[in-house]
Amino acid sequence: MVEIRAECNKVLAENRIFNTKLRRGMKVEEFKQHQSSSRTSLQTATGQIGWCDKLTKIIKASFKDVGKGWFNLAVTEDEKESYEFGKLKKFLSLVNFMMQDTVLNLAKVSVSEFVEYMKDFIPEETLITSASQVENKFQKKRRFDDDSDWDDSDESEGDLNIDEDELAWAKEIKK
Repeated sequence: MVEIRAECNKVLAENRIFNTKLRRGMKVEEFKQHQSSSRTSLQTATGQIGWCDKLTKIIKASFKDVGKGWFNLAVTEDEKESYEFGKLKKFLSLVNFMMQDTVLNLAKVSVSEFVEYMKDFIPEETLITSASQVENKFQKKRRFDDDSDWDDSDESEGDLNIDEDELAWAKEIKK
């Protein structure tokens, strides 16, 4: 049981649904690609060859020497009734609940981190002086992680530099 809980905690500590370590501006398609990659790595880590397989191996290794009795893993269809009332079913239900709890906590932590990540890109104040000049003021907040994408050379005061030709539509509206 301890090994199973340790494996569940490992999955919770090492994986997230969303990639929140990106610290630079990027195009929407690039952002979608990073998020898709994060979900794919999560599926690999928790899928048939990952977490589920490890838990199956732990359970089988723990009960391999148990013969006939409460925790017999070689239950056949004829012994379904004994399985329904046995301790093995209760144990496997407990493992299932532990896995569900891990997935629930993974989702909660991932969504919470994603919300905080998105808040970093929302300006505290937006000043519009003209159709071609917009100034965003961001809160001075930095989070540094080991594999962060933050680049100090891209640091700005929160101004959004817009070229005149990018806002041709704004000039048309102004007329």
